[in-house]
Amino acid sequence: MVFDLDGTLVDTMTSLPEAYVAAIAELGGPELTVDELVGMWHLGPAPALLAHILGRAVTDDETERLYEHAAAAVESARPFPGVRELLRALRDDGVLLAVYTSATRRIADPMLAGSGLDGYFPVVVTGDQVADPKPAPDGLLHACRLLGVSASETAYVGDSETDLGCARAAGAAPVHARWSASSRSGHHPPAAYRPADVITVLSARRPLCEGSP
Repeated sequence: MVFDLDGTLVDTMTSLPEAYVAAIAELGGPELTVDELVGMWHLGPAPALLAHILGRAVTDDETERLYEHAAAAVESARPFPGVRELLRALRDDGVLLAVYTSATRRIADPMLAGSGLDGYFPVVVTGDQVADPKPAPDGLLHACRLLGVSASETAYVGDSETDLGCARAAGAAPVHARWSASSRSGHHPPAAYRPADVITVLSARRPLCEGSP
């Protein structure tokens, strides 16, 4: 099972966009709302997103400024209630776990470590590792290869239509994580309204692993 990170495993969909908005304004970009910024999340990892918004190539120093603004949000990221219990149950059941996120490695690794979730995921694929961002399937397929499984044996859990489109493009089972405020704008079945529902949703399709209900 592969998970998105922001807005699915960890609750950063206010603090991290706010940090990006502040950095963009400081770098001479347009004044954006958090919702407008989140609507551009699918454009790719931080450097690509920044270049798109500013309408020009960005320097390493400008990208570093963005990361400096984001650092506090990354360090304070916490899992949604029930996420740890879900991951523990899946791991104990023998389910292979991975993360595929649009975030860069620079963002994803400290976010997983700070939230205490890094130990659950032997495979983490980040947006700066793939050529085409979600909803293209590249990153999810790469995660499946690293896990040693086919996409058809895999579920991808995410809070956005972009995540669900990525799952469908890869041939994986999409699961809509509805426990985040960022996911409430639409209903895309199968939906999990709390983390524990993921097991129920997937069990209704097929056993998650040998011995699962």
